[in-house]
Amino acid sequence: MQRERDRLEKEKQHYLNTLRALEARGDESAATALRAKLADVERAITDVGYRKANLRAGYVYVISNLGSFGERMFKIGLTRRLEPIERVRELSYASVPFNFDVHAPFFAEGAVEIEAMLHREFAHKRVNRVNNRREFFYVTPKKS
Repeated sequence: MQRERDRLEKEKQHYLNTLRALEARGDESAATALRAKLADVERAITDVGYRKANLRAGYVYVISNLGSFGERMFKIGLTRRLEPIERVRELSYASVPFNFDVHAPFFAEGAVEIEAMLHREFAHKRVNRVNNRREFFYVTPKKS
């Protein structure tokens, strides 16, 4: 989260410098467009601050990999990343021949509790009962 905040702050500074130059040249139409981008960056910085303050918030996701695991196996996981698809991409690059398909990413303030509840609900369908850190279950999208 800190890395994302630093990146956004750097982007904000770049926009502010460019905005000053546009205003000095009197290019009001370009300055107006840049102010909108600046507002988007400031909202993103606020979002990072919220996520940092509320560590229970995040995205719960349900993904599958039909080519690698077949149609009955799904992963139910949690990520606190600002863009949950980044986590799915990361998993897709981790020694599987096909990319994961995303079925249900959703943001929740109580994401930790929701993920735990789903894991309990489907515990009897868990693929790896020895290592609970492996969050794969034999379920279908309708049930997950």
